[in-house]
Amino acid sequence: MIKAYFFDFTETLAKMKGEVNTLSNLISTKELEFILKQDIKKFQSPKKQRIINKIYSEDISLYPESTTVIETLKEEGYRLGIISNVDSITKEFIKNGYTKFLKNFDVITWSSEIGVAKPDPDAFKFTLFKLNKDYNLNIKSDEVMMIGNNVQRDLVPALNLGMRARLLDRNKQSLYDIIGEEVA
Repeated sequence: MIKAYFFDFTETLAKMKGEVNTLSNLISTKELEFILKQDIKKFQSPKKQRIINKIYSEDISLYPESTTVIETLKEEGYRLGIISNVDSITKEFIKNGYTKFLKNFDVITWSSEIGVAKPDPDAFKFTLFKLNKDYNLNIKSDEVMMIGNNVQRDLVPALNLGMRARLLDRNKQSLYDIIGEEVA
């Protein structure tokens, strides 16, 4: 029985376009992994921060059904978590811009906060451990459903830990298609 849903944030709950989405195309995988594990905000001047905030405010938005699906799952009693590879600047923008939405989640794991990025299984282990510890629960791996848009980063590590997992292809599906009966 599913007791908790974990979600990737970008391209699962929120869409990223334009300048934000091009970063991964400009640098190597190794460089991107380094950035995702760092608090790069400390390297930014106030002027750079203002420019970055302008770019992000135009380029990140929730998918239309995300709020309804998440609120419905919460009302149904499911525990909710986010596991997302984001740098510290993106994380701050998301936290400040989507405060009400994020309050629906019991646990949020940002790679830049824990120094581990998906597909490292420690990101998934950390999220489940924190959920259980913070709420005095005993949810097992096989009672968690991970929903993400990337097989290698989101699904493979979850499945290897005994979690259930579903791929969300935003070109063909919405969260309704993936979660279905729980939010009908």
